[in-house]
Amino acid sequence: MSQPETKPIEVNDATKELELLLQLPEDLAHDRVLTWIRGGLYLITPEQVKWAVQNKISVDQLLFQYLHLNHPLVRPLAKRIFQIFWKSVSFYLTDAMRLYSILAANQQIYQTLNTQQGRNWIDNCCLQGYVNLFNYVWSS
Repeated sequence: MSQPETKPIEVNDATKELELLLQLPEDLAHDRVLTWIRGGLYLITPEQVKWAVQNKISVDQLLFQYLHLNHPLVRPLAKRIFQIFWKSVSFYLTDAMRLYSILAANQQIYQTLNTQQGRNWIDNCCLQGYVNLFNYVWSS
């Protein structure tokens, strides 16, 4: 089964969003990080979640691809933002129920996640996502 098709956002749009986030006052920026995390998770379609659960692909892999986080123009800004707001980001990545509640708001995704395989996938996403994002953010 091949990965469902998505139209990634443009690299310039991702870079612009990251630059705007850095210009916000700290308290507004933390709220924006929450919105950004939720927005990123809402970009994942039910078909992608089903495919990812069946193929044991972590949500961070989907988001990294979709948001171009390894692109040379995006990576430095993304890393800096994740460093600045690490506490807010890790708040979500260390609690599977928070991640589940965001994704499961979509009824089709809920049906996929409300299985033993789906719950295992969410737990793995939190663990793998935290480790992968930690390495991405704090490696030189």
